[in-house]
Amino acid sequence: MVPHGYRGTVLLSCQTESETNVSTSVDNLGSGSLPTCPTKRTHIYVVQDGRTTLIDDAQWNKTGDGHLTGIRFAIP
Repeated sequence: MVPHGYRGTVLLSCQTESETNVSTSVDNLGSGSLPTCPTKRTHIYVVQDGRTTLIDDAQWNKTGDGHLTGIRFAIP
């Protein structure tokens, strides 16, 4: 869930990985956290003002040893 009228970068942080689908909300600055990040690339959907949009250009942020630490994408 993205706040009404938000435009810009969204950064979702996470500490662990899991195969479970999760959802979260971001604040007015585009920051949020997930209880877990997906273990592999998956579809990311944004809900804003009652509309659902598929995000095509997400960056998967990883540590040097390959652990996923977050997901970054833009809301145009």
